[in-house]
Amino acid sequence: MDDWQAFFQALAAHIAQKRADCATPYHVALEIWNEPNLDFQWNYEDVDPARYTEMVKRAYLGVKAADPAIPIVAGSLAPTGDLPQGRAMNDVDFLEAMYANGLLDHFDAISIHNYGFGGEPEDKEWGSSIVNFRRAEDIYDVMVAHGDGDKSVWGTEFGWLMDASEEDHPECLAYWDSIGFLWQKVSAEQQADYLQRSFAYADANWPWMGVMIVSGLDFSMLPWYATCDPLRWFAVLKPDGLPRLAYTALKEMDKRPVVSTMTITPAALDWSVRLRERDIITETVTVLSNNWTFPWSVVTDTASGASQPRLPLAITPTLGSAGESFQVTVDTRDLGIGTYAGVITVTAAYTTVTPQVITVPLNLEIWGVWGMDVRPASLSWMMAVTDTSPVAATVAVENT
Repeated sequence: MDDWQAFFQALAAHIAQKRADCATPYHVALEIWNEPNLDFQWNYEDVDPARYTEMVKRAYLGVKAADPAIPIVAGSLAPTGDLPQGRAMNDVDFLEAMYANGLLDHFDAISIHNYGFGGEPEDKEWGSSIVNFRRAEDIYDVMVAHGDGDKSVWGTEFGWLMDASEEDHPECLAYWDSIGFLWQKVSAEQQADYLQRSFAYADANWPWMGVMIVSGLDFSMLPWYATCDPLRWFAVLKPDGLPRLAYTALKEMDKRPVVSTMTITPAALDWSVRLRERDIITETVTVLSNNWTFPWSVVTDTASGASQPRLPLAITPTLGSAGESFQVTVDTRDLGIGTYAGVITVTAAYTTVTPQVITVPLNLEIWGVWGMDVRPASLSWMMAVTDTSPVAATVAVENT
């Protein structure tokens, strides 16, 4: 697994460099493996959630060491019921096993392949309440139960199988029947309608849903897929590149551009310190995003005029990604009475983030009264008349 982790660290560093060299900002996410709860993805060995979880954890550590802004997407789960031991594992049970093997804090999103399997997108009972578009809800429920309700589910594959006979390939139906796919077929009109409704349903009901990827765009045009391969009939383009009804429906449906919003908490830092209690102060500031992770940088400007002396502070780290924090440390031990001001500026690396720049005002007040105290307040001795030896005492002068 060391080589696996090193590979992902090198890959993330390569991606970071490519992205830095590109004039147009773009996002990259890494989804680890594909449908690991099915045995054919393991070369027909028994599925192994513990091994897969270790793969995710090592990939996460490697990627974050090189570029914390790259999201790690785990799961890629196929909605699955109970099959003979080792052949497949129920996707919900598989995710539970991942948590049991240390998944927590080692991913940014969980993905599922919530195909419609012939049912309407709103129908939760379709396919024994397992193989349907709304299976994503069951995955999210597991995440909530483990304290990850603030993270997203991604639908990285979903769609509906179009009836091949509508494009003059009725021979495909017998083949689909032989491989157990026939029950999933829908008409071209239904495919278009269901895809459009699936986005509408997610938008209205799933605030936790992140990326949704229709499967697929142009598998129908790829020569290595046989004419009746189901993958060709999930596609929204025809073999000649012309749009199917589904493509047009997706193109014309209402869309709301995704805007990544940056927020800083706390929004300001304000300290009031008594003169005799001056010390080193450390505060944590967190950079948050409403959706996509993005890199950020932070600098400080403490230059000021005579009325606002320089605020001595240090920031660490100065680079990070959304969801991470930095520490602000102020050393007040040598400061006199007065008000000190400064500004921290946090900048998102992507121009698509709103706002891209946020300033955090800093204010420090040192208060108190300079005073002098002499201890002891008086000195007195009682001596014999005949005793002429010198006497000594210690007097301390203190700042109050």
